[in-house]
Amino acid sequence: MAHLFISYSRKDLDYASQLCEILRQHQLEAWMDREIPSGARWQDVLLDKIETCSAMVVVISPRSARSFWVMRELSYAHEFKKPIFPILMEGAAWPPLDEFQCSNTVEELLHGLRQLARLFISHTSADENFASRLATDLARLGADVWQEDDNHPEQDGLYSSQIMLLVVSASSMESAKVRAEWQAFHASNKPIIPLLVQHTAVPVTIREKQPYIDFLDQDYQLAFAQLYGLLRSLGVMLRDHEQVSVPPQPQLRLNRYEMLREARTEVWISGITLEGIARHFDVLENLVAHTPELDIRLLTIDLSVDLLNETGAWFGIHEEKFAGLLGTVSDEFVHWVDKHRGLTREGFWVGQRLFGSLQALAQLQQRLPNNLHIRAVPYRLGTGFLITDPHLPEGLLTGYPYSYRLDVAKGKQPTEYDLSPIFLSKRSSKENEIWWFDKYVQEFEALWEDATPFDWANI
Repeated sequence: MAHLFISYSRKDLDYASQLCEILRQHQLEAWMDREIPSGARWQDVLLDKIETCSAMVVVISPRSARSFWVMRELSYAHEFKKPIFPILMEGAAWPPLDEFQCSNTVEELLHGLRQLARLFISHTSADENFASRLATDLARLGADVWQEDDNHPEQDGLYSSQIMLLVVSASSMESAKVRAEWQAFHASNKPIIPLLVQHTAVPVTIREKQPYIDFLDQDYQLAFAQLYGLLRSLGVMLRDHEQVSVPPQPQLRLNRYEMLREARTEVWISGITLEGIARHFDVLENLVAHTPELDIRLLTIDLSVDLLNETGAWFGIHEEKFAGLLGTVSDEFVHWVDKHRGLTREGFWVGQRLFGSLQALAQLQQRLPNNLHIRAVPYRLGTGFLITDPHLPEGLLTGYPYSYRLDVAKGKQPTEYDLSPIFLSKRSSKENEIWWFDKYVQEFEALWEDATPFDWANI
């Protein structure tokens, strides 16, 4: 668990210090205000430590009952919805602490804190076998694993549990129930440990939870030993078991459209074809409904024969997909081709896909005239990316390696190298990685200035 905040009267310093030491001897991270660094603004430090703690332990005595700062700390704990554990040093509990179960001994306090580290396994019925096995193995080591039943509904578990084990599978990542569960934990600053059981795209927030435990590509017992070590590092009191550190690991797959949910001011999208976003009307419309002032910019290429041929020759053809594409050509595109002769096979491959995407997006633009703006440039684009809030500190970016590798590859087919998207977050990227972010932003701004508004009526 995160640290425990000890609230006490200065006149009870000796008792509070002894309590802090006992908690640490039981592998619990405890913090008290005597540890504020020299030169720090102590009020800011107190507020931060309360906001980020897993619980507040309050030393009850006649002195603390009259302490202005104990009362102030309690009010902060209430504001941040932190669990409160009073322990009786002397006297009796006083309002507002008389509503809480008070510990008379350190042993009683430790018993209550063990429940504080209760584990909540978030999953769907599709992953029930894995979740049940994991819960059983953790319970054998003394873990308090929350289980839902008729007498203990889900909301009780979300409140009483302090660490979430989030099963990552296609089913769970598509589940509204699971999403609501991890969002509740995230909003409360409670730890979330992703458990990978199936390769699938995950939201940005989950991708940034590090480390995750890989139960898919590793032996179960090895992964469990890694989870055990991580839980111990969070202060969960467990019986002895093999402990293994988590090795360096690739990041979980990113669902790039989940990035849109994070946007507050702007969304920029660039690509040779926009068929991906064209299939997600609901995402954009829901986004605008939630953030009415959002500015969405889509950058594409002109629908001209020469440009489509050049782009197709540069990008190459995925033969299997091209064969399937021939049976889905729209009448509108056939009519356009009749009026614009000279498309090569490669130009047809790009043109049909781009035509359908722009047709769909033009319809969406009619419904979102103040938010959705489409521009086209008269030359081949060399970039494919999605950026949310490019000028804000929490900006996010998904870029596709072909945007800066394909020209270097000179003649190689796209299948000859990795086309997996890169992902950058200003919140978590290293300083040298932000260079890529800024370069994409600058390139999009330059392209947008060169582009002209797209008008479907003149196609």
